[in-house]
Amino acid sequence: VASPLVLVPGILGSQLWGKLNRTSVPFYYCTKVSDWYNMWLNFEELLPLVMNCLSDNIMLRYSNETGQYGNTPGVSTKYFHALVQRFVQLGYERGKTIRAAPYDWRYSADALFKQGYYDNLRSLIEETYQLAG
Repeated sequence: VASPLVLVPGILGSQLWGKLNRTSVPFYYCTKVSDWYNMWLNFEELLPLVMNCLSDNIMLRYSNETGQYGNTPGVSTKYFHALVQRFVQLGYERGKTIRAAPYDWRYSADALFKQGYYDNLRSLIEETYQLAG
């Protein structure tokens, strides 16, 4: 492994992987339970009718209780899964020589700022540089 990597996606550049464990769905034809699958960008999810399910699964919900946005209840998400797995197969070490700074493109830049994304990104890059020696 020549140099460590910090992966930062472009706008809408993150693949959004989802896992469903929902108690209810808005349409009878939507899946309630699934293992991890590529939610975005998966062209099968953009088909008529299925698009309605995708829209509901990727929608952010506002919580009056916490004052923050989050996933629809019963929807879990993760990013960069397949890409990181490939680099690990090539000899990179997760958390040391390959690190990721995914952001949820569903949030505005202001929301990312309030969540500390940019400060965390700077720290991650500085830490990765130090680890590389």
